[in-house]
Amino acid sequence: MNDSSLSITIVIPAKDPGSVLNDCLKAILQQRIPSGWSLAVVVVDDGSDIPVSVKVESTHSVTVSVLRSTKNEGRSQAVNRGINLSSSKYVWVIDADCVLDSEDHFERVVACFNQGFDFCVGRTIASGDDFWSRYHNEVAIDRTTKNEFIGYTTACFAANREKLLKVGGFNSEYRYYGLEDKDLIVTLVAEFGSKSLYSEPQLTAIHNDQPTLKSVTRKFNQAGRFSAPIFMGRHKNLYKKLVYSRYDPRLISPVRQVLLRAIAPFIRSFLPLAPYCLANRLVPYSIKKLIVQSLCAVAYFYGGRGLEWPKS
Repeated sequence: MNDSSLSITIVIPAKDPGSVLNDCLKAILQQRIPSGWSLAVVVVDDGSDIPVSVKVESTHSVTVSVLRSTKNEGRSQAVNRGINLSSSKYVWVIDADCVLDSEDHFERVVACFNQGFDFCVGRTIASGDDFWSRYHNEVAIDRTTKNEFIGYTTACFAANREKLLKVGGFNSEYRYYGLEDKDLIVTLVAEFGSKSLYSEPQLTAIHNDQPTLKSVTRKFNQAGRFSAPIFMGRHKNLYKKLVYSRYDPRLISPVRQVLLRAIAPFIRSFLPLAPYCLANRLVPYSIKKLIVQSLCAVAYFYGGRGLEWPKS
């Protein structure tokens, strides 16, 4: 790139992404690029069982490359590898299962930086009409409405590369799901102030994921088991304000812990039947939501106790 001050490198962390990666790349290649700007894309293969294969070609205005790692080191480290490889002034992190839903998102990111912001936060949405899509969108809207930086996601996140590197990028201690986004945002705000971040409500990407109750609860189990201790060690007072802390056995009162220990096995036993309730349109959304939240809370509680959640 001739002028790194007018360039953005998109970093896509990927671990066994399947066909969704190419959907992500196609949407990127359709972006309108302002005059004088250049765009590069780096797919960081984080130790996929089958090496990532890119089925799109670079164009005259966008280069696409793959950085392969034979070892799975987690999303945080994968993103950092891509950031360190880049020579652009700006980097833009997009998860492999996210598809930009408009051709003008690159222009939105550029506008954010031109306004003097160092970090631009987008959001993900779901396009289906099933329970998981509605639930995802409800959470995303809630985050946007509250406009609290602690709720920001980095699934679609652009940054001044130099300033991101100043705080060390993503904390590579996080190898499993959960809290690495919050950790980074909290660190950036502490270093540069909240006014350095801009939450762009129109910077949206479709989350092209296929969640199941078992996969979601397993992520919460991993968050409670592996990610929570890291975040709590770095931001204990803030962690106590998060909803997660209500189900963390390392923090809750003995009475609450006894109560959770008593009801947790009963709630967990409902796991095999719960997917049928979620798929049944006769079951009210509020009941489905309660089922998911209860199981996620128990999975997190189990993780905090060092107990593994069922894999299948």
